[in-house]
Amino acid sequence: MPLRKKGTPERLIPLRPLSTLKVCDREVLAVAIGPDSSWLATIDDAVVRTWLADGRLLADLVTTCLPAACIAIAPDGTWLATGDLAGTARAWTPNGALLATFTGDKEAVTCIAIAPDSSWLAATDLAGTTRTWTACGTPRATFTPHENVPDTGYEHVVTCLAIAPDASWLATGDMAGTARIWTPDGTLRATMAAHEGQVRTLSIAPDGTWLATSGPDGVVRIWAADGTLLTVITVHAGEVVGAVLIAPDATFFVTGGADGRVRTWSREGDLLATINGPEGELSVMGLAPSGSWLATGDDEGIVRTWAADGTPLAKSSGKHKKGVNCLAIASDGTWLATGGVHDGTVRIWADDGAPEFSRATD
Repeated sequence: MPLRKKGTPERLIPLRPLSTLKVCDREVLAVAIGPDSSWLATIDDAVVRTWLADGRLLADLVTTCLPAACIAIAPDGTWLATGDLAGTARAWTPNGALLATFTGDKEAVTCIAIAPDSSWLAATDLAGTTRTWTACGTPRATFTPHENVPDTGYEHVVTCLAIAPDASWLATGDMAGTARIWTPDGTLRATMAAHEGQVRTLSIAPDGTWLATSGPDGVVRIWAADGTLLTVITVHAGEVVGAVLIAPDATFFVTGGADGRVRTWSREGDLLATINGPEGELSVMGLAPSGSWLATGDDEGIVRTWAADGTPLAKSSGKHKKGVNCLAIASDGTWLATGGVHDGTVRIWADDGAPEFSRATD
């Protein structure tokens, strides 16, 4: 297991930065790691970049005058997709070659996801429309549940998107608190009144038999793949549940949110463990591919790692300026990446507690 505990919880492995190159006060919006753990991609407020795991820059992916808003890496690792505020999605090689352009209705792309076999992708936009394309750019379907329904605010905005492991269905969640299940050709299979307020997160279990949603109402709901409500879990009444991560074997899941606590739950909704994390808000969280440990970042800029049973493993001695904005764990479980708020850096932390590099995103 990576990031092994050495000593008592009071003597944690320090996650010490070796160096930080401060170039500008930019926010790192997202970070994603390739499936072979050899490269990663980042978004800041200007451009998408790809990097080797040792910190060398691979490519700048130039989109438009409007920045990218979301990113996804194909499970086969041969390409990645970006969605920008101009309403365009694009497919790229990790070296920066443009493979395909996917155009919508000039509404900002809010979410993007790639099918497990890497043959197609889906993207959503501010107008509440979901589109699917083949990886080479051929349109498959365009679908919206709001056709001919006036938008009185932002309730149509799709906030989250996920594709099932067998690629036979996908799920969306919106600002109105509704989750929906679709086929890739746009057939609506189920509509779920999920939350009071927006659907904050949506996660599909690795076995494809159930999914979980969370919102600002402090509740997680577990649904069958046909949209049947299975379980309602009150995590923390009235507090935002900002992360729901499902274990690889689908037997438990982890939640995190505004109260700074991480909780693990059985699929049936039984509380298994509570991790008393930072006093401030938990901003990001990641679960290792093995399911045996997790990492958190908070609004104070501190990165921590924990065993799945709640045992503290490590804590960063340094921190990102003004908070940790994004986090990803490599598929081999040997390192993780964190991006900061307004410090312009992405830090790669190795499993022995020392970062492999700290590199400015410009």
